Amino acid sequence: MGMRVKNGTKYFIIIFIIATSIFLGVKRSKIHKSFSTKTIIVNDEKEIQKFNTAPNYQKIKLTYNIQDFQVEKKKFETILTKYSKKIETSKSENYILVVAEIPDSLTSEMLMELREIKGLTGDDTNNYEPQDININITEHLANKKLVKKRITQDLENTGKHLSEDRISRMGKKLTILQTEIDSLNNQVNIQKRNSENNLIFIKAVRMNTENLLLTSTKTFVLTTLIVLVLLSIGFVFFYYVMIFFLKMMKRIGLRTTSSGKSSYNYNKYYGYGRKNRKIKRVYKDKTPEDK
Repeated sequence: MGMRVKNGTKYFIIIFIIATSIFLGVKRSKIHKSFSTKTIIVNDEKEIQKFNTAPNYQKIKLTYNIQDFQVEKKKFETILTKYSKKIETSKSENYILVVAEIPDSLTSEMLMELREIKGLTGDDTNNYEPQDININITEHLANKKLVKKRITQDLENTGKHLSEDRISRMGKKLTILQTEIDSLNNQVNIQKRNSENNLIFIKAVRMNTENLLLTSTKTFVLTTLIVLVLLSIGFVFFYYVMIFFLKMMKRIGLRTTSSGKSSYNYNKYYGYGRKNRKIKRVYKDKTPEDK
C-alpha cells in the first residue's frame, strides 16, 4: 500500500522548507544589516566615566579599528585573562569595550602584546600620582598614633590617681583616635592599591563593512544549506514513518478511509443498469393493414 501526496501538497512542503531555511539563515547571519551598516557607533559613555573617575595613578587608553574582528577579539580575551585582575567588559559582534586593572609589574609586558594587535589607532598613557596627598596622609597617621600612645601611657601611669570622669573622657578620646587611625590606614591601603595597579581602557571596533558582509554571507549560506538539508531529511523520514504505520494498521485489520473505499461499478462494465440514462419509447398507431 503506497501513500500518494498531491502535487499541491508537494509544492507547499518545498516552499515551506526553502522559506524556513532562508528565514533562519537571515536571522542567524543578520546579513540584511550588513548592507546598511557603514559606520559603527559605540556608546562608551559608561565605560569612559568609570575610567575617568577611577583613583588609579596610571591610566592607559588604547583604541582600535579592526578588520578581522573575530580573530583579534580572541587575542584580546587571551591577553586580558592572562594579565588583568579586575575587569569589566562590554561585548557585541561589532565592538569590544574593556575597563580593567593590571598589576603595575605586569603592565609593560601586557602593553607589548596589546600593541602587536593590528588596527591600533590610539595609545595614551597618563600618570596621576598625587605625591603631596600621600605625604599628608602619612603625617596625619603618624601624629594620630603618637597622640594615642601618649594617652594610653598616661592612663597606665597615672590612671589610679585620676577621677572616673577624667578616665571616661580619655577613653572616649582614645576611641575617636582609633576610628581616625583606621580611616587613615584605609586610605593608605587604597593609595597603595592604586599605585600598584594600573587602569586600562580598550575600545576595539569593527570598521570594515566589506569584511562584515563577507562574514555574514558565509554564515547565511552555511546556515541556509544546513537547515535545508535537515528539514528535507525530516520530511522524508516523516513520510516513510507514515507509510510504515499505515501498513501496520492494515496488517492488524484497521483500515483508513481511503483504504476502505472500493467503488467499482460492476454494472457499468457488464452492461447492467446504466445509471442516469433515460430511454424514450415511441408508440405508433396501427394502420388498417396491421389490423
